[in-house]
Amino acid sequence: MKVRLNAPFINYWRGDEGEKEIAEATFFKDGVLDKQSLLWFLKEVTNYPGITMAEAAILAAAKLVESEPHSLLWYRMGGVRALSSGRPLKQRLNKHLKEVLKIAMDAKLEKDSSVIYLRLSTPDQMSAIVDFAAATVAVTENVGTFPVYLDRRGYLNSAVVVRVQSMDGRAKHGEDYVQVNERIQFEKKQTSAEVKVRIINERKYEPTEEFFLRLTPAYSQDQNVKIGTLSIMEIKIIHDESPGVIQFEKRGHVVNEAVGLLTLILERFHGSDGEVRVSWRTVDDTARSGVDYEGDEDSVTFQHGEVRRFIKIRIINTMTEEKDVRFNVDLYNPVDGAVLGDNWRTTVIITDDDNIWDYIDKVMTLTSWKLEHLSRQSETWCKQIKEAMMVNGGVEPVTNMDFFLHFLCFFWKVVFSLIPPPGLLGGWLQFFTALVLIGVMATLIGDMAAIFGCVAGMGDTLTALLLVGLGTSLPDLFACLIAMRQSKTADEAIGNINGTCSVNVFVGLGLPWTLAAVHHLRKGDYFEIPPEGFAGVVVLFSICCLITFILLVVRRNCKCCGYAEVGGSKMARYVTATAFILLYAVFITLATFDINGYITI
Repeated sequence: MKVRLNAPFINYWRGDEGEKEIAEATFFKDGVLDKQSLLWFLKEVTNYPGITMAEAAILAAAKLVESEPHSLLWYRMGGVRALSSGRPLKQRLNKHLKEVLKIAMDAKLEKDSSVIYLRLSTPDQMSAIVDFAAATVAVTENVGTFPVYLDRRGYLNSAVVVRVQSMDGRAKHGEDYVQVNERIQFEKKQTSAEVKVRIINERKYEPTEEFFLRLTPAYSQDQNVKIGTLSIMEIKIIHDESPGVIQFEKRGHVVNEAVGLLTLILERFHGSDGEVRVSWRTVDDTARSGVDYEGDEDSVTFQHGEVRRFIKIRIINTMTEEKDVRFNVDLYNPVDGAVLGDNWRTTVIITDDDNIWDYIDKVMTLTSWKLEHLSRQSETWCKQIKEAMMVNGGVEPVTNMDFFLHFLCFFWKVVFSLIPPPGLLGGWLQFFTALVLIGVMATLIGDMAAIFGCVAGMGDTLTALLLVGLGTSLPDLFACLIAMRQSKTADEAIGNINGTCSVNVFVGLGLPWTLAAVHHLRKGDYFEIPPEGFAGVVVLFSICCLITFILLVVRRNCKCCGYAEVGGSKMARYVTATAFILLYAVFITLATFDINGYITI
């Protein structure tokens, strides 16, 4: 029977109702790095524009480590290193790369890479992005007051404030227009706002003049708002009242298939009076929609005075060697008085990325270098000591908690870095040296715990429960956490905690007691263990274990828990965690009362 791990524990979902399963997508079978597997992986990951070669290598290294089988020792080492801020065994990812990897896995499962563009957020979505709706606006001198529009995207769950200021060009404030210096506030969920601009009509002929509007955050320290690419708007003052002519800026575009997002510019000239709209569509030629690019059909609206708008088309990087292909983008059906210019069609030629295999080789090299930093051991003594003195062994990224744990464990990390590396004498020198140091540490910790318990008025049994037992279980806790996050089921985590507890009990207690019994038997007497408090603790522990198993069985058969022992909805996780913590508190409290003679169990 598999111990079920419900998907919300690591944020991978499949389906909307009923039992959820972890989304498992394998790119690197058994953690083997080869060109073909890396090519398949990069096809999914690089669908998201902006992923650099270094980021692709980081993602590949993370997936490689995740794909290879791991032993219980690997998880325990990971737990200990997490506690001591040592060199991690798995590549750490920032929030952005975690989401890229998650969406790539989901896309592989769904066999539809287009979901990436619908569901993937960028780092900027943690901030609101505000920019002008258009790069250029043209108005007549007698327009009076007209609106300039601002667009907001990205994070929408808070209010943000920006500032719009005017800058003179050939048009001067006070003579041709009224100076602008306004704070514009976007309320929560608000995506559009406007600024009123007033043009001064001097009633005399003047050539076309222009001035500019500049968009900045209202507060320099505001981290919740970022200014987009259209931070400057040009405003032209002209004497033409025609709706205008619309066409593409250029008849043709040549782009590399790795460009990601193609931007086509629409121009409106010979007039900009009133709001006009024009439709556009993509037309296949040798390039096919859905294979080489993402075809679409839509319309573009020019507000009154706007003379430049943009069309964005996603170019798909097929990551294969192929000939150059092309497709067309057509303008049609202009309305509200506008007409089409000569450049009503533009041709886009997609050139092949001839260096794809060179790119793959470079990513493989970077990935291998990343994997070297995640290896379990260091090859040389010098490297081992150097890594012990660095936070996370020199592996980025580093958090404030990593610095804190490194500070606490620095002395012990340096001491144990003096153990010979495994390359000397086939690892036997490291084994026996580590065994001796572990024995020394166990003796010191046992004596220190006994002394502290004596000073605090706690007996040996209570000291073992509160100090020794809890302290030795922390690495197991972190090891189980790592195993649970990386495994399809919770079997590895359960096996780890049961196996290590068995070793702690049978080797930590059983072996010393057995040796002590043999020693006393040879001397002709008996080795006796004081029963005070021991029997009661065993009974309490057995009762708590029974209650724990009942709760796990209930979770497995409960819909609100996702029919799984681990994971489920947020409420189910919090309730279960609270129940187990209270159960441990009750166990410690009753065991303390029994040991001290307040109650008898």
